[in-house]
Amino acid sequence: MLLSGLFLLLSRFLSHRPELSGPPEIPLQNPLFRNKITETMIRVEMMQSGFGLSMQSIAVAVAKHETGNFTSSIYRKNHNLFGMKMPVIRETTATGKLGNYAKFENDVDSVKDYILYLDYCNYPRESSVEAYSTLAKEKGYYSAPEKTYLEGLISWM
Repeated sequence: MLLSGLFLLLSRFLSHRPELSGPPEIPLQNPLFRNKITETMIRVEMMQSGFGLSMQSIAVAVAKHETGNFTSSIYRKNHNLFGMKMPVIRETTATGKLGNYAKFENDVDSVKDYILYLDYCNYPRESSVEAYSTLAKEKGYYSAPEKTYLEGLISWM
């Protein structure tokens, strides 16, 4: 819980400080540093929810794949790390939607929503990337050909 709070504060700090987009001399201004913070936050949230190392790594790969390594406009505008649409039935941490995608108050809420999705769809706590990709396709998480999506995830691992 303490780590979640720390990442939430850091996420809010980074998202509300446009002046931090300058040259990368200061660590917080460096996109690589910010990406590592985001990756660590994803792993911590997944771990705290009982997901093993393989699913933590898969979640980071999914986030990188869906956001183009944390650069997409959907991520920047919506804090949407996983390309999630606004759910109709399941519980969500989304505050609404912007365009066709769910909008979150911060990155931590996006990860918590992804965990709610994984739990709702009964994903296993440990999985190979191949098994995850197959199950995600069956659940309708992505529309790309399975081989293409799997290769994309593997490229981020």
